[in-house]
Amino acid sequence: MKSKLKTGMIAGLLAGSLAFGSWLSANFEAQAAPRPISLTINDKALNTDSPPLIESGRVMLPLRTAAEALGGRVIWDKATRRAVVQKGSQELIFRPGSKDYLVNGRVNKLDVAPILRQNRLLLPVRFLGEKLGFQVRYQRNEHRVYINELKPYQALKPRLSWRVPFGNSIEFKLVVKNEAGIPVYLTLMDGQDFDMVVTRDGEQVYRWSDGKMFTEALRPIVYQPGEEKEFSWEWFPPAPGKYNLEVYYLGIDRENPVLTEELEVNWEPSA
Repeated sequence: MKSKLKTGMIAGLLAGSLAFGSWLSANFEAQAAPRPISLTINDKALNTDSPPLIESGRVMLPLRTAAEALGGRVIWDKATRRAVVQKGSQELIFRPGSKDYLVNGRVNKLDVAPILRQNRLLLPVRFLGEKLGFQVRYQRNEHRVYINELKPYQALKPRLSWRVPFGNSIEFKLVVKNEAGIPVYLTLMDGQDFDMVVTRDGEQVYRWSDGKMFTEALRPIVYQPGEEKEFSWEWFPPAPGKYNLEVYYLGIDRENPVLTEELEVNWEPSA
């Protein structure tokens, strides 16, 4: 009887040990295998050929997959071990293990160097996304990175000024400034950047683009953070009176004016 009881106790202890060992192993594996990070670009899931990882507190992403999904072109130079990323008129050059990188030939520094994993070059996703004109947000509790394109109208702020140098013409200046902290990429459909329509009593009396010829070619434009671009032209008002101005910047909107102003001509224009 004692022998059977002892055998049962030993079997119970062994079963308990095995069960505890299985629980401990499963718990350890759950802790050792962190939840994978997922990515969305403009609300669409992005699958990468190499999983994102966290390095020095930064989410690192395979360069080629990410850059191409963000509209860039990637070239790997085997001879110099350099990765070249091109988008619009901007060119970025990286080397594995180096915090130094080039932007259109100028040296800058990363806070985390690119790393090689399984023959893939990984860069910080926030840095890469913002350099290519996207807003990046990491939702830690979801283990998800949200990447959304920055639209020109969200970042580019236009302002209009004018002066009357001699009393018979008005000189206008349109300034468009990137007020975002990241580059803004846009494409113009042809050689025209802006336009101005002038009306009086509801009738059009002037359109800047009338009679002008523009090259028919797509033009990629990049506004760096804080960069301003200026456009100047003049108009000869036909008579005194009040005029309504509609100013268009075609990089923001081709159909709707970005600014509307009222202008009073209180002098008699000369020929």
